[in-house]
Amino acid sequence: MGGGKSSVYKHFTSVLLKENKGVDNARFEGLNRITGEYVMFVDSDDYLPPGAIKTLVNELERTDADIVQGCFRRVLGDNGFIKKDLSSRYMEIEQPELFDDYFITFFGKPLLMVNLCGKIHKRELFLESQIKPSGYRFGEDAIMSMKIFPFVKKYVVIPDIVYCYRYGGMTSKFKPYLYTELKKQYYEALQILHDYKYEKGIAQLHYSMAKNFIGIIGIMFNSKIKYSDVLDFYRNELETGELKQFVLERPDCKDSYYRRLYNSVKSGVIDEMWLRDLKVVNRPKLKEKIIRRLYTGLGKYL
Repeated sequence: MGGGKSSVYKHFTSVLLKENKGVDNARFEGLNRITGEYVMFVDSDDYLPPGAIKTLVNELERTDADIVQGCFRRVLGDNGFIKKDLSSRYMEIEQPELFDDYFITFFGKPLLMVNLCGKIHKRELFLESQIKPSGYRFGEDAIMSMKIFPFVKKYVVIPDIVYCYRYGGMTSKFKPYLYTELKKQYYEALQILHDYKYEKGIAQLHYSMAKNFIGIIGIMFNSKIKYSDVLDFYRNELETGELKQFVLERPDCKDSYYRRLYNSVKSGVIDEMWLRDLKVVNRPKLKEKIIRRLYTGLGKYL
């Protein structure tokens, strides 16, 4: 996970942790142990294409960037079928443009990648920002990236494929803590926006949370959660008032699902037809049937 100039492949250390305390803790264990100048992160079920590290290191040293971001290749499961290459044009972004125009990436407008993987970082970013473990069970990499971003002086994006992300499951699995943690991350992000006086990110953050709410309901149906339980979740969020704060930010949004949720929240009346439409769209069997047709049988690289 760590490396330094002229010795990219000599400073990798394997550490076996005695107890699994989650990926966030594992990353910080690694950061506390490395001594190299550069840091990369690779999730356990993903892999790097040949030459990825060399490509990233060479670009970082050539440009003296603090972060170099490459492009992703999404592959299906264990068979290596290419699902999609996520490409980008070459960019060199420096301050003050970097903060003024691109910090909004972390609040729902993805101009850059928010994750830690597929990038190389200067280790000093993590030391200077004095970042601590968040304790989140998901989305922790975006929080980590958000907190080091204000300390980045130069950010480079290259069009090379440097990371292979394994896309494995047929359906998303619902985790009861998911929306609760999303809301905790919302309040943390909102505080950061206030701390840095980045007011233009607030409306985008609210809109992102409204879209997250719609996504959570889709995942619940996709995971075969009972309709009555989904209805109770919808009703509870409507009554707390937080959903109103998120949804009413964008009255001009053209997305049909968002518009119907907007009208429901504004009136305070649950739109059960909207809920049933979401259930139909997120039927697990229908999704799995479509995916099987796309990725099995012909055996083509898509």
